[in-house]
Amino acid sequence: VMSGGRGRARPAQESPGLARRLTASSAAAHPLHSRRGYFSQTTRKVEEMKIAVIGGTGLIGSQVVKILNGSGHEAVPHSPSTGLDLLTGRGLPEALDGADVVVNLTNSPTFDEASLQFFRKTMENLVTAAKAAGVGHAVILSIVGADQVPGLVYFRAKVLQEDILKAGPVPYSIVRATQFFEFIDSVLSWTTDEHTVRLPATLLQPI
Repeated sequence: VMSGGRGRARPAQESPGLARRLTASSAAAHPLHSRRGYFSQTTRKVEEMKIAVIGGTGLIGSQVVKILNGSGHEAVPHSPSTGLDLLTGRGLPEALDGADVVVNLTNSPTFDEASLQFFRKTMENLVTAAKAAGVGHAVILSIVGADQVPGLVYFRAKVLQEDILKAGPVPYSIVRATQFFEFIDSVLSWTTDEHTVRLPATLLQPI
């Protein structure tokens, strides 16, 4: 987890579950940047915060919302189904109104060159809107080792998303995760031919 450029990236095997890492990052907003709650480094006590979860109805987002609400926070899920379009910015000011923290869990609909433009536009929209709304902390989900594989355009797009957040005016946390177990079928399908499965040489460490 990288926070505000000053955090220490922890090895994946030492990290708790992804949803809990995301919720921990959300809850760790500095007291000066929270209007309704705080995270005390001395007492480790977390007061209630309003947290806007963009992409909060998806695979990871729905779990994050559930855990945050179960921890006493007010986590509000936002997605196209709730009227938010992060790519155009429609509904973004309303989604961030009164939020102490915003968690961005949206993903590009494609993994090709178009993903660069998707992450650029959505991250720029979010950072601008978060600053205007006075949001105290922003959290995004990224990939372990994304900056080590420039040959994959999707990884370059995720690094671009990180860089835009780092350069912005809002304090931030970046949670880098390894592969999801839910995607194993998709990964293996790329090298499967009828009844033959060819295992890639690339090492994977699912969460």
